[in-house]
Amino acid sequence: MDKSKALMAFKDQGIQWFLNTLSELGASTMKEHISHFLSDGLSEIASDATTSTIPGLYGVVQGYKLRRYRENTMKYIDAISLKVDEIQYNMENNWGNYEEKINKLHGIVMDYIENERQVDKVEFFVNGFVNITTHDPDSLSEDFVLTYYNLLNSLSMVDIAVLRDIYFTRTKSFYEVVDEYSIRHDQYKSVQNNLFRLGLLTTKTEQESTSDLEKLFDSVNGIINHIKDYNSKFENILKGKKKRLPELKEKNIKMKSKERFGISKFGSDFVRFFLYTSENL
Repeated sequence: MDKSKALMAFKDQGIQWFLNTLSELGASTMKEHISHFLSDGLSEIASDATTSTIPGLYGVVQGYKLRRYRENTMKYIDAISLKVDEIQYNMENNWGNYEEKINKLHGIVMDYIENERQVDKVEFFVNGFVNITTHDPDSLSEDFVLTYYNLLNSLSMVDIAVLRDIYFTRTKSFYEVVDEYSIRHDQYKSVQNNLFRLGLLTTKTEQESTSDLEKLFDSVNGIINHIKDYNSKFENILKGKKKRLPELKEKNIKMKSKERFGISKFGSDFVRFFLYTSENL
């Protein structure tokens, strides 16, 4: 078997073929067939390694990539098998006349899955593809898909955990995230800063400083109006029409602005596109 075919044949069949085959065989049987198919590719790579310029190096590198691809593909089958009915429904209602386009987008998703180093992220790639099928094909561009998937590809599971922690109103506490991924407090803050740099988070400072300024302007305007009223009534006192000057009501202005992170609009869209699962609905 040509090893390039071992890598390409599965994802090049098209999403409809894959869904039909998955429905017919079931996830377990399909995983068994594909695992055997990819194992043949590993055997050929092992034999090719003996002819490598640097003996063994070629086989190690290619074998690692194919094993990663096999593991990710098994995870992909498990994840998408739970979404078959939903995807089929969306395909029939939204993508009936766009088979070539949806196959191309599915191929892009599979490219990311093939090269993903953290297998637990595969379910998020699948969630994204399900959301792709809910879109109007005419309004969904390849650039949009690439932008979102490039960003997901750049995130680690720790990044995703912190992002979900902030979005889902602390479904996992800070301590749970730190313990699960064995990171320190300063590393947690570093992840937050990275998510902020990527535009997925905003700071409460940005949101609340506007409110602080509005309160400040209201107070200043109140003082100005009081002075105007004071001057007017002072003139009336001089004329004998008033006996008392108005009192200025004391206002305490509390500035709330602090460096606290919150989800941005883009971050919310990103989470809904990739990270939503049935447990979160």
